[in-house]
Amino acid sequence: MALVKEEGPENGASAKGATLDVDKSRNGCVESAVVAAADGASVSTVTLCDSITFHVVEEKEQGISFQLWPAARVLAEHIAHSPELVRDETVLELGAGCGVVALMAAAQGASLVVASDTEAAIQHLQCNIDANAHGGTVPHGVISAEELDWGCKCSHKRGVFGVLLLSDCTYWQHLHEKLLDTLLHLADCNTIILLGHHWRRPEAEQPFFDMAATRFTITELHVEGDVCIMLLRLKELAPDSQANSHIENEEEDVETLLRRIALLESDLDSIQCED
Repeated sequence: MALVKEEGPENGASAKGATLDVDKSRNGCVESAVVAAADGASVSTVTLCDSITFHVVEEKEQGISFQLWPAARVLAEHIAHSPELVRDETVLELGAGCGVVALMAAAQGASLVVASDTEAAIQHLQCNIDANAHGGTVPHGVISAEELDWGCKCSHKRGVFGVLLLSDCTYWQHLHEKLLDTLLHLADCNTIILLGHHWRRPEAEQPFFDMAATRFTITELHVEGDVCIMLLRLKELAPDSQANSHIENEEEDVETLLRRIALLESDLDSIQCED
């Protein structure tokens, strides 16, 4: 698999307010997207598979949702090498961040792509879509951004998306149950889920896959260093009351709430140790 080539501000790409070295048909899209982002935003040119180029707007000081992570790169390249996974499919990316995986799905022939993230990150996600949806690599009108919080009631019906994408979404242990609930709400037996995972803290990340394995078959498709691409399929369609226990119940019991608080504290302790 080809290495990712990046051009940062130090070797040719431009930060906010500068003139970007791109062709005229794309220049306005990229400049407008960077101007729309927060102060401190920068744009880099990322080339995948030696030929597919995206302009990635990053605001690293804003948090983890505002930068491109390793599993997203590897999953995007996997889709480029296996476009049949998304071609003519309706696709939803969860926790899209910079949206590179969703953009790749659109570039590889998906009929409709929705890139989703939290309210705090949605403007940043839209900036990245605007920087690339110029009708060149990414066709006009195929991809859009949408707010979607894991574990909350979702307007999309089960099975409306043929493919669900997510990468580097399993880092936060306190969000594992909410993420799994969302997958169960969206997937039916015909849905394929492509998950890119970068192993950093196996003891904190493995519990998600243990929970997921009770409801999904998990097949390893590709490994690149510490990044693994997996394909998940629902084993069987359970009644809504069982499949979406947390989504359907707006009030969580005290035991569940305390468990999630403990997991959040564990996540925060791990971050402090890494810093």
